[in-house]
Amino acid sequence: MSISTLTGPFVSTGNTSPLQNTESDAAPSLFADGHGIVDSRFVSSIGTAPGGTRVYGISSGSLLCAVDSFPTAKATNNIAAAQGSGQASGFVLTLATGTVQSAVSAVPLVPFVQTTDIYGNRAFTQQGFLPANVVTTGLCLDFGGITGTTFTSSTVTFSSNTGPTVGTWPVQYAGQTVNKNQIIVLDTSKHVQPELFCSPGTYLIIANAGNAGGTAPLLAQVLAVDFVNHYVYINTPALAAVSSGGIATANQNGATPGIAASPWNITGCAAMLDPRQMTSRGLQCVSTNAGDTTATLTVRGYDVYGVPMTEVLTLNGTSVVNGKKAWKYIQSITTGVATLNGNVSVGTTDLTGLPFRADAPSYAQIYVADALITATTGFTKADITPVATGTTGDVRGTYTLQTAANGTNRYSVYQNLSPFQLDIENNLVQQPIFGQAQF
Repeated sequence: MSISTLTGPFVSTGNTSPLQNTESDAAPSLFADGHGIVDSRFVSSIGTAPGGTRVYGISSGSLLCAVDSFPTAKATNNIAAAQGSGQASGFVLTLATGTVQSAVSAVPLVPFVQTTDIYGNRAFTQQGFLPANVVTTGLCLDFGGITGTTFTSSTVTFSSNTGPTVGTWPVQYAGQTVNKNQIIVLDTSKHVQPELFCSPGTYLIIANAGNAGGTAPLLAQVLAVDFVNHYVYINTPALAAVSSGGIATANQNGATPGIAASPWNITGCAAMLDPRQMTSRGLQCVSTNAGDTTATLTVRGYDVYGVPMTEVLTLNGTSVVNGKKAWKYIQSITTGVATLNGNVSVGTTDLTGLPFRADAPSYAQIYVADALITATTGFTKADITPVATGTTGDVRGTYTLQTAANGTNRYSVYQNLSPFQLDIENNLVQQPIFGQAQF
């Protein structure tokens, strides 16, 4: 492929006038391997000796908004309540029934699968969004990007104002009265205009509203948004009234849209990773018996992208043991090595995962409650052990909140992807940005 050289400037305007033809694929521009600055000393040699077709430049890293969320408070037993006394090795703990946000049960997921090329490069790719590929997960931690309340009766009326961000969108729903069980009233105490989380056509997963017992999520598509009353109108009625339940996006494309959690939002022809849904958490475990010092817990599940992962925790009696890896989905917890003397509890900690590999604190700008964190306390760099195991650290790095999460404090992370990492990252060599292959 030949090189295209432009003198610039290059301007992409989008649809700035309603008189223009609508371009349904209009989206942010995406560039492989970051951006670069042309080295002006070599411009005159483009296409000639000694550079030939080579263009010399300087890599320019990007500061990315990686996380923008409100982590819920840690808990000692929101993953698995005290159980297992007298059980032999191989006992599978019963996971908690779940909450409406901190640990939501039965969230559907299409996991990534591992591939290995002829050179031994291990990579993870997402399977197609087909019903056969969907896994019903045990628990999803810090579920969703916004929260809202569902209802099972009555009616509501949309605002008569019209238009995105200021009224009802699409306009044909303005002033209409609809069944309230197809309405989600969004919480406005956190994100400004939570309605911006979705638009008409977006597929959503709403925690605990999918059955009368409030134990299954609801899969639905957005029909309209009311920015005045903070309503989201969905095509499928809620079967349970849920207060401040987590709301996540489902896959917006694929052979079967809307069937599994997917933290990417469609913007034109592009799907952009959503930092509001990128919170992952560390685990803690403890026994009620001081003699449980050799028994292990093998945790299996998935990271924030849906990549399978495993962690092995060794109990230390009645002393709390904290894990090192950041989890999004918990699928199972199995005991090993020894018979349990006491009951075991598993919960979450204030350890949070970094969505992109960070090799030093300077590669991450972290804000808690909108205040920039200047101390490095709590930061743990990415574990670059060549072959990850159940006891190695997190492959992308973590930060342990020094101000405890409470579901109210905003937690924002901006990560700088270094030029030398961007230079060699590609679809086969993913480690420079996404860390070593998970175990």
